[in-house]
Amino acid sequence: MASVLLVEDQLALDMRPLFRLVVSRVLELTAQSQTDGVYKAPTTEKISIPVRVALRKVCNEIREDIHYIQHDFKQNGALYQMSSERMEPVGDESCSLCVTSPPYLNNFDFAEMTRMELYYWRYAGSWHEITERVRRRLIVNTTTVPSDLKRAQSRFSETMSDDLRMQLQPIIDALKEQRLIRKGRKDYYLLVYPYFSQMQSVIREVHRVLKPESMFHLVVADAALYGIHIPTERLLAIEMQENGFEVQKIERLRDRGGRWVLEKRQNHQQLGEFHIYARRI
Repeated sequence: MASVLLVEDQLALDMRPLFRLVVSRVLELTAQSQTDGVYKAPTTEKISIPVRVALRKVCNEIREDIHYIQHDFKQNGALYQMSSERMEPVGDESCSLCVTSPPYLNNFDFAEMTRMELYYWRYAGSWHEITERVRRRLIVNTTTVPSDLKRAQSRFSETMSDDLRMQLQPIIDALKEQRLIRKGRKDYYLLVYPYFSQMQSVIREVHRVLKPESMFHLVVADAALYGIHIPTERLLAIEMQENGFEVQKIERLRDRGGRWVLEKRQNHQQLGEFHIYARRI
């Protein structure tokens, strides 16, 4: 697969995204070890397939997709490679709908989950480079983010309303206490202010680009860090209401995180995934 990198330089620019899609999928299918960063039990066996079989499978999937959409596809979209906290190219009140599912608090480290692709496509050459070039640009949601972002507590907390800070502070205090008695000593308490501050920035940008009366659909999950429950969906709904949205409904889509209901867990609670329906006022 190393020689494939040389082939890319010979392709036309408009063909390279499709080329990278195919190669990345083949890499995942042929890898003989887990590559997605999601915890697997030690006994879990990674099923890999030969390169030729993987290539045929991926190409067939693309052909099926093309056949399915046929002539209904209209290429009138635009992709902006930037943070949703600042969407400068998108005009004020220029959008009619927003559908998004932001990072869940302490769920996935997206940089770790894509580290194989980051290394292969030469976006990064080390764990440090992944942190600086990728994690620094993401919403703070795991303890692996750059330390200076986690330590900027005052800067993030000052962006929030007094009401929201009052609801977040007991959670932070409880996480600090748990850190002192837990073996891992994870600094989860440093994630709370950055996460909700950055999500507030996203919500404000969505409000800016949406037309009045337009709908905002957000799918997110709650969290339980060291057994401390964080009602993320309710807290984000408060941020929406504070920033020009009418929250019409919070719908529980499914249960998740079943390991937290084990009796040996302190303050166990069944986690869920939620759909927040909001209207831009």
